[in-house]
Formats: sequence, C-alpha cells, structure tokens
Amino acid sequence: MLPVSPPAACAPARSMAWLQARIAAAPPGSTVRVPAGCYQGNLWIRHPVTLVATGPVVLDGGNRGTVVTLAAPHIILKGFVIMGTGDDKEALDSGIMVEPQARGAVVEDCHIRPRAFGIWVKGARDVRILHNAITGFRREYLERRGYGIELWNTINALVEGNRISQTLDGVYVIASAYNKVYGNRLWALRYGIHDMSVSHDVYTGNRISRCWAGIALMTARWMTIASNYITRTGFESAILFRDAYYNRAYDNVLVNNSIGFIFYDAVYNRLTGNLIVNNRIGAHVWGGSYPNTVIRNTFIGNAWPVEYLGTHSIVWTQGKTGNYWSGYAPGGLVDGTRPPYRASNAIDRIEWRYPMTAWVLADNPVLRVLQVMAEQFPALQAPSVIDQHPLLTPAFPHWRRILEHARF
Repeated sequence: MLPVSPPAACAPARSMAWLQARIAAAPPGSTVRVPAGCYQGNLWIRHPVTLVATGPVVLDGGNRGTVVTLAAPHIILKGFVIMGTGDDKEALDSGIMVEPQARGAVVEDCHIRPRAFGIWVKGARDVRILHNAITGFRREYLERRGYGIELWNTINALVEGNRISQTLDGVYVIASAYNKVYGNRLWALRYGIHDMSVSHDVYTGNRISRCWAGIALMTARWMTIASNYITRTGFESAILFRDAYYNRAYDNVLVNNSIGFIFYDAVYNRLTGNLIVNNRIGAHVWGGSYPNTVIRNTFIGNAWPVEYLGTHSIVWTQGKTGNYWSGYAPGGLVDGTRPPYRASNAIDRIEWRYPMTAWVLADNPVLRVLQVMAEQFPALQAPSVIDQHPLLTPAFPHWRRILEHARF
C-alpha cells in the first residue's frame, strides 16, 4: 500500500483534542479507527493502541513542535499524512517522535512532510518503520534540513520499504546496534544512509541515487552492506569506509558515481562480489587503510580503477583469488602464472595531483614510453594497490543484464 499524498493545505474539520480524548478513552491493545479529515495540533499517545486512518487523515502540527509522539510500548500508527512540523532541529521537531518507552512501536504507510526531522527514534528497542514516504522541502537549504529517519541509541530496529527524498540524510544511525535497513529507495539527499558509532547493522537491498554519498560508515564495526544499488553520487562516494573495521560489503552494484569505494583509516574489511562500473574512480584508498580483503569484485570502465595515496604498495589478494579489471591485459605468463595487476602508476599520480595534465598527456607518445619504462624498471614504479591473481572474466557473469534492469 502506498502512503496517502499530503494536501497542499489543511482545513481542520476536527480538533486534535477530540482525537486525543478518543485515544485516551480506548482500552489498551484496542484499535482506534480515525475518520477522514484534518486534525490540527500536537498528538501524544501514552498507552498501547493501534491507530488506523480510515480514508485520508491529515495530522497537521501547525508548524509547531513534533506532530505525533509515541510514548508507550507496542503502539501501531498506520496510514496517516503528517505535516506541519516545527523547524527547530535543536528541539528535535519531528513528524513522529518515538520515545524510549515506546518499545515495539510500528509506523507504517504514512506520508510525512517534515520541516525538520521525519521520524526520530530516541532509544526505543524493536521499532518497525515500514513502507512510509518521507519528503522534505526542496527549497530549504541543505544544512537547514533534518534527517528523514534517525535511529539514536536504538537496538533491533527494522527500517524497510520506505521512500525518502529531499531531507538531509535519508537514514541516520548513531550509537546503535543490530538494526536492519532493507529495501528502501533514497534519493536527492546528502547521504542515503549515514551512521556514526554503530555496530552489527545490516544494510541490504537499498536503491540510492543522486546523493553526495550513498552509504557512509563512520566509526563502524561488524557491519553488513549487501546487494545495494547505488548510482549518480556526486561529491563523495557510493560507499565510504572511515574509521571502519571488520565490516563486510558484498554483491553491491556501484555505477556512474564519482567514486565507488573510499577507504579512510579502514582496516580488516572484506569486499567480495561487488560490481564497480563506469565510475570516475573505482576505489579511493588512503595510506593506512591496510590490511583489507578485496576479492572477486568486478571493475569495469572506471576512468581510474584505483586512486591510491600511500607510500608503500599494498596487496588486496587473498590466496589465489583476485578481482576482474577491464584494463588488465596480461600479454603472457611469468613463471607459469599471470603477471600481477598494478592498479595505478606514476603517470596516474601526476594526473591525480594535477588534473589539468590529463588532456596534455592524452595520446602523447612520451606517456607510453614512461609507462613501459615503469613496467620494466621496478625502481620507477609508484606505490600502488596490487592484485596478485587478477581474474580473466568478470565475477559478475551477467553484469550487462544487471545494469539494464537495475536502473533508478
């Protein structure tokens, strides 16, 4: 079921006080069906009930404070349009505030138009946020927007099937653990999913587009990032690992981004089976981001497969398994094995540092001479990411089909 779209304006037919009294009179565990109409004011739900909209029901906060506050366990809120929040981010003005005592709360099939935050979960456990639409205001400056969904000090929350756009970050997770963010569509944001000081979360099957960055892991441990489709990220990367240890990223599709992966002070992470295609940079690696295991990934058509900023070469291969590189041309065997793949060379480093030299050096015969010399004389080789066992065929055998049917 798709959430009801919000109206341009709210003409209240009933007061919020009437709805507040009806909820207060309902026995715990009962279902309150709210008739169609527009209710203006701020609503507090202080005991466990199921609140269901029967037809278009608008809850309008009148541009003051938080519209709906859930302050009891096992509340279910379903099918409402929520608008007219305050715009004070310091006061945490939100469409829906889930208080710590609201364990097991469910917010489903709602459409929220926040001026600050959409849904804020403040320390409540086992919350379910399902199939909502959260749409900010495009004309607001980015720094004035709040997050679409924030999980603060939250354990075992499920954020699934939501559509979020025009907020600051789509889903922001801080100081939390064991949460699941599944199958959401996130676009026109700063970060699609952003976390700080988080562990054991799972981000799977999300479709992210037109953001500064897709998924940003900061001070993250033991995370799982799988089967996400991320495209058209601009200023940063599709997936960022910063101060991130012991995380797994597999089966993600990163296409047409500025940068696929960024590693910054990130070690002991494992990347397997990802498709990194048609990005400006496949992976950007800062010195100090070692060791990491990067195997069975497919790098195709990236302007620079890897941008490596370090003083010593590092090896990504584990055992005898490497990655597929579209620019790899072995040209023969060395000691009965394929030669390793060096993801960058001295000329690449010059172009990274001085981008204007790229068009000067293009198709220049001197460039080819320098490249051959660097290949023949190890002393001339620049530090690089090295794949000791590059693959000859893509690890994604049907990668073209994936790109054709995974557009967003």
